[in-house]
Amino acid sequence: MSSSSSSISSSSTTPLSLYSPFTERVSEILRKAAPLFVLLGHVINVCSPFVHKAINISLQVWEKLQPYHPEEFLPLITGLVIAFFGGHYFTLFAAIEAYRLCGWEQTKDCLMELYKNYLVVYAENEKDNQVDDNNDGIPDVQQIGQQELMTRKISLILKSLDPPKVTSALSGIWMGFLGVVAVLRLKFAQTIALGATIGGIFENVARPILTPILERTIPETHQKWNPVIISYACKSAGVSIAWLIQRVISAFYSSIKGAQMFSKGLALFFSRMGLVAWQEGTVGYFVVVGMVAWTGFAWQLQSGFSLPFPLNVILFPFTVLEWFVTWMVAVEQ
Repeated sequence: MSSSSSSISSSSTTPLSLYSPFTERVSEILRKAAPLFVLLGHVINVCSPFVHKAINISLQVWEKLQPYHPEEFLPLITGLVIAFFGGHYFTLFAAIEAYRLCGWEQTKDCLMELYKNYLVVYAENEKDNQVDDNNDGIPDVQQIGQQELMTRKISLILKSLDPPKVTSALSGIWMGFLGVVAVLRLKFAQTIALGATIGGIFENVARPILTPILERTIPETHQKWNPVIISYACKSAGVSIAWLIQRVISAFYSSIKGAQMFSKGLALFFSRMGLVAWQEGTVGYFVVVGMVAWTGFAWQLQSGFSLPFPLNVILFPFTVLEWFVTWMVAVEQ
């Protein structure tokens, strides 16, 4: 009887002994990350009013522009952006097109659900920032430590959010993104295969040349890595060349497509102005398409697909997105 009870007690304490280091480690990480969460909260508190104000101003401007039919200018602007930047952000534009065709409606509903929950959290956070339980004229959030403030804000977020809707929205966004990545991998499969082929050719040529150099450079104990270094270097070069070829092709295609969008928007605008001679399919229409397409394609080639200042600063967020989508499509498997 005693042996059975001792075995039961030992089995019951084993999970606790296993979980204890884990919980302690998690607690330590949270304590160290507390200043980061607090800083993030301060950044959100500072930026949120400006974001809301920018959204409201944009909606007001859009409402005032309604008599001038601003929706007709969107194809003009979008066409120029695609014609002049289609090669710079060809993976991002391909992802947007894939989203539009196969997952945008679901993703839009999920984003709206997250935005509704964000508004609830924002309102509750504004109320919490004004709470003064001790009635000393100073909000309580300004009189507590970082650890307590982080715990308080996390508790507020957890109480304000709707867990089923938030998790469903996040799952929907992630599944939509994975679907787009799958579509892009199929679309660019030939490019990746071409890069692997070019890399294999480079490797066959470079191996007898680079192997003696690496043997003289790398210590003998590490020379087992020489074939791996040569292989990855050649494959990286091959994929880069294939991606550059695809970038040129995409720039050529996007310049024509963007020029067509621009010319159609211009034809619609001229038609509303009473210039009926300007219609899709006329000589003037094709002249504009050719001029815009050639200018956009030539500018991209001349710039070497690198943005000049200050466009490189203004469009930096889109550059980061382009890097991320390219990595997900071409690297992450």
